[in-house]
Amino acid sequence: MKRDRAEKIAEELTNHSKWRSHGRSIKIDDLESIGIKVTKIDNNPKLSDIVYRIQTICRLIFETTTAFKIFATKENKIFRHAVPVGETIKIPQMKTPDVVDIKQKCPKCGKVHKIYAKFIDNPQIDIDFQKKGFKPFPENDKITCDCGFEIDLSGIKNQIEIETKQKIINN
Repeated sequence: MKRDRAEKIAEELTNHSKWRSHGRSIKIDDLESIGIKVTKIDNNPKLSDIVYRIQTICRLIFETTTAFKIFATKENKIFRHAVPVGETIKIPQMKTPDVVDIKQKCPKCGKVHKIYAKFIDNPQIDIDFQKKGFKPFPENDKITCDCGFEIDLSGIKNQIEIETKQKIINN
């Protein structure tokens, strides 16, 4: 009997023509109407406090970073990040360039961040590019905009390293 009930509930929840989208929440009344017993967290102040704190933290993470999905257990947390596309990266036409420059626009506020990635340990590159207002490619592949938004540059780093066939070095 439990198996039949579970199969009917699963069939109902996977009915795409009824629910349409993953982006739409299913209401308590909808769940109860298909036979699911629901415990309302608002009836338990301690539990509701914990859930609403987690919800607030998740919203802050989604609004201020490139994270779009979080998988969390007691022991592990995995974040999925969208990698924003920057302006075209200008890779010099020489066989093995020493440096490339990147202009990355913040998806939240629009500020353009000027970054350079170098492939050889040459302090003159740092001097020249920093005079032009560029910052070195960050070791953790992330920059934080003045607006607080964290931009993940790992996709851009991969693109550069694949196209140049060289590894970016950090000081």
